[in-house]
Amino acid sequence: MSFEDTVESMRRRMPWPVAQRVLASQSVERGQGWDRTVAKLLDPDADLGEEAEAELQQSLREHILCGEKLSRFFQVSQAQKAAIRDALIYAEISANQFQEAYPASLSEQALTGLDRRLRLVAVEELEDGVAGVFSSVRTLTIREPLDADELPAEAAEALQEYDEIVGIKNVRLQAFDVVWVPDEGDLVDIRVDYPRGMQQANGEAAHEQILAHLNGMTSEDAFEEPHNLFPLIDLMYRDGQEGIVVELGFGTTTASTKLEKNATTRSRTGLPPEKRSSLK
Repeated sequence: MSFEDTVESMRRRMPWPVAQRVLASQSVERGQGWDRTVAKLLDPDADLGEEAEAELQQSLREHILCGEKLSRFFQVSQAQKAAIRDALIYAEISANQFQEAYPASLSEQALTGLDRRLRLVAVEELEDGVAGVFSSVRTLTIREPLDADELPAEAAEALQEYDEIVGIKNVRLQAFDVVWVPDEGDLVDIRVDYPRGMQQANGEAAHEQILAHLNGMTSEDAFEEPHNLFPLIDLMYRDGQEGIVVELGFGTTTASTKLEKNATTRSRTGLPPEKRSSLK
């Protein structure tokens, strides 16, 4: 994979606030935003050195495994975990465009005409577990505020009664979904790509697609309901020795986002019962 592929793939999947911290950790000179930073990094006169380029490629791999994810945790038996782990390690990865480019991602133009079928593209055997990386084509809806002053006069006049004008753009992207099987414990973590702008229903559908694929690979239904994380959060929320929880945000099964704030005092009431079942 070329350094240009690394940089362009980072831009496609890393939000700028995340990317600038990654670049800063490698002491890489940054511009204002992605466009200027990419121009700096790909300048023919720029020479980051092989070590820095390798570190950025490793950061891209780590972001594929962990960044911008909607995660669910499933409790499995040791036999089931071993079956999932072996299914991934010994899986035959068919040659495909996703696999050939990995860990780089394909551009939106390169995704044109590709079907949305889920494909296993890599198996990462790490020090503390095994990660199966799957790819597919998804559509992301981006909402962008428009400046009326930049619109043609006729359009601006027709829209003058509106306080805000928003444009909606649908873009294709390559999603990386991950099945993480740790060496320790009895939990298997399924993480699907969930960039800003993706509908929660699409993330949930991606989870179901991964589960069906894994069940087919292992020839058994290893997964039941994902863990409800509210009891753990509730303990932290109520524990007088744990610290002061000042902000707690989460999504619900009705696709809304809840944000609880308590800036000065500890809340002893917890969250209403109807919110608890949605924390999965």
